[in-house]
Amino acid sequence: MKATDVLREEHDAVRLAMRILDRICTQIEEGESFETAHLEQLLDFIRTFTDKCHHGKEEDLLFPAMEAVGIPGEGGPVGVMLSEHETMRGYIQGFAEALNNYANGDESAKDRIVENIRTYLNWLDGHIDKENNILFMMADTHLSADKQDELYDAFEQLETERIGDGAHERYHEMLRELKAIYIDNIDNGDAEKLIAWKIPPRKRHPKIFEVFEDLESGSSFILENDHDPKPLYYQFQMEREGEFSWEYIQKGPELWQVRIGKTA
Repeated sequence: MKATDVLREEHDAVRLAMRILDRICTQIEEGESFETAHLEQLLDFIRTFTDKCHHGKEEDLLFPAMEAVGIPGEGGPVGVMLSEHETMRGYIQGFAEALNNYANGDESAKDRIVENIRTYLNWLDGHIDKENNILFMMADTHLSADKQDELYDAFEQLETERIGDGAHERYHEMLRELKAIYIDNIDNGDAEKLIAWKIPPRKRHPKIFEVFEDLESGSSFILENDHDPKPLYYQFQMEREGEFSWEYIQKGPELWQVRIGKTA
């Protein structure tokens, strides 16, 4: 396994945490009760596993190795990733502060919890796509097999130093437990399923919006597609901002499922 494959696998765990956070945000937005303890667990995962460990491997080891073989840092792809790390840290801090305020009795902090989480998730989603599909591919092209092996060993050492032995496994177990609560127990049986690739391309988006318009407030349908329907998400943002929810149920590599709900 290459060092970059380690980072890709960690992205899978991060994406699972993102799905769980998205579900909790939907609960808050719909006025349901929610477990602050679960948010605290996920905040710890973000700060420790995602930022301290995963981003540490990138910032302290991978990115310098890429710059050493001529991939631009400042002003180049590495610099963009570093800048996005800093931007996302701001939203993590906002999430932490809002969660603390809510725990201390400030009910209005719920809105700030959702705002910071959702903005963080939007940044992180695009960030992971760029790393998986651009930056890591550049690394695989330019770094020798020996350098990948060296980075792999250095990653393991950094992980032990930053988060300790066994922490990786504990975080994955925590995610499995939360997945059982927030993902596996979702009942999709009563939700209409729309299979996008069976609809002619020119009629696809109009049909999806037609189904959305027919929804009662608080209900949803499942969109199934053979690629990420991200352009549709942007269209919903432009035309139905504040009126819809968007939750990935499955995110590739061959099948994408999205629960699209009407919130207003």
